[in-house]
Amino acid sequence: SKDGKEIYKRSLNYSDNQIFRLASMTKPITAVAVLKAEELGLININDEITKYLDGFNNMVIGKLDGSKIIPLKKASNIITIKDLLRHQSGIGSGVLGDYQFLYETKSKSLGEMVQRYKNWYLDFEPRAMSSYSGLVSFEIAAYIIEKTSGLEYYQFLKKYIFDPLGMIDTTYQLNDEQKERLAPMYSLVDDNGTIKMEHIQFDSYTGFDALIEGYQSGAAGLMSTIDDYSKFANMLAGKGIYNGVRIIKEESVNRMIQDLIELPCPGVDEHTNWGYGVYVRGEKAEYQPLRKGTFGWSGAYSSHFFVNCNDNISVIMMTNIANDGGSGSPSVKILESAYAHIINQD
Repeated sequence: SKDGKEIYKRSLNYSDNQIFRLASMTKPITAVAVLKAEELGLININDEITKYLDGFNNMVIGKLDGSKIIPLKKASNIITIKDLLRHQSGIGSGVLGDYQFLYETKSKSLGEMVQRYKNWYLDFEPRAMSSYSGLVSFEIAAYIIEKTSGLEYYQFLKKYIFDPLGMIDTTYQLNDEQKERLAPMYSLVDDNGTIKMEHIQFDSYTGFDALIEGYQSGAAGLMSTIDDYSKFANMLAGKGIYNGVRIIKEESVNRMIQDLIELPCPGVDEHTNWGYGVYVRGEKAEYQPLRKGTFGWSGAYSSHFFVNCNDNISVIMMTNIANDGGSGSPSVKILESAYAHIINQD
């Protein structure tokens, strides 16, 4: 889309209103929700999370030794909301986080799950580095919104983002009609040297047994159509406004994509850095063909989007392959490279 208007669209095998699992493309929505909560005076992203949540002021850094967690030391820094958004919290950000998730029991609510996270060991000292937190950081951020707004997380999203943008098919829990439009999930399999797609049974949280269908994660779990998500992406491309409706201030969008982690910092570099819930592209490289300042993120099932505010352009791809590699998938790399070539940025 350019200037909020669709200039190219192609659907393969699916109808235009097919519903896809967003997975981690939920995270940029949560980042916008956090910025909206700040605009409403509910929070400040520089605040330590202990201002809103009990039990997170004595976090311990650990390491995994085989099947045993070894405590190393008490964390010197307290996690801030900004740390959550820029993957600098250290919680759920590595092999230790993945290991701890294996032993969580099922949870029905975001609040119940976040209460468990306060007993987790950190993978590293907050702000000492950046490492992707697949679930935990953004769930804590979403729960802080719940606590400060008095609204269930999905209701906050609906009131301040989805309804104003007309995102009618973006939800954690599909109704019967929407279930008929949910794209089936596939897995890539090697059949004697030939890669093919195989249909598999799949729900929103396959692989995370602690979570259930309809669970309102700030990190994943939303389902949407490409038309719905394009409204969200176009809002970001328009610096907070789409189709005459302002969702967040231009200043908030600028902070989302310009408040980058200061270099040098392990986990980011001059080519790709973290803003709030989105990567932000820097200097070009073989693996990074996009114009400096372009930002976006991916989902685990090979969906992807990116935005450039200077050009007021957004690009979105939705698909449903369970093991194609997420942000590192070949299709994501092809999409970005093809886009850069088409508009002569390469």
